[in-house]
Amino acid sequence: MKEIIKKIGEKLKINDFDAVYNLFEELNRDIEKAKRVISTAGIPNFYLRIIIGLENFLVNFPAE
Repeated sequence: MKEIIKKIGEKLKINDFDAVYNLFEELNRDIEKAKRVISTAGIPNFYLRIIIGLENFLVNFPAE
């Protein structure tokens, strides 16, 4: 999952939003697979950070 997050950051730098979307979907599938672990350990901090980071990126993205 952390590798996917790293790739998302790389794609954001070059504004490749199709790749960001696909990677985010892949990350969400992995989170769904880890549902049992997450139910006991909680949502991983790195997942929360990427969601907040994506939101901040999109909110601050210049409108054309």
